[in-house]
Amino acid sequence: MLASYSDKRFPSLIEQGIKIHTLREDVHNRWKPGMSIQHWMHNPRVVSKNPYQFCKGKYDKCLSTQRVVMFIAFGFFEVWIDRRQLLPHELLTLARNDGFDTVDQFAEWFFPEADDYTDVIVKRLKLIHWTDFKY
Repeated sequence: MLASYSDKRFPSLIEQGIKIHTLREDVHNRWKPGMSIQHWMHNPRVVSKNPYQFCKGKYDKCLSTQRVVMFIAFGFFEVWIDRRQLLPHELLTLARNDGFDTVDQFAEWFFPEADDYTDVIVKRLKLIHWTDFKY
């Protein structure tokens, strides 16, 4: 399946083995272990952005998936993976393994529209792993 990225840092972080998974909406439950992954910088259907494929032959298979619920509410940010809330040090590990330096950067990426004091936003995502690492 196609995994497209919009941040120019991600291709090199994936190739270096720093970004070891990606979080995606998967409303129709399409991502499954064993599926191929085609990593693309930008969507290949939008040629005006000069899309390109990377990591051919490397990190090209979904080894596992995990269910993720993230929410931000009244200034608090929480992540649950497979019905277990991540502890603060695990949340930092998740952020770093997804290509971010801090939990704040990670939260801002997924909740750019959030007002820390009034919004309650919940996102249900799927964590797609191309390494053996799990939370």
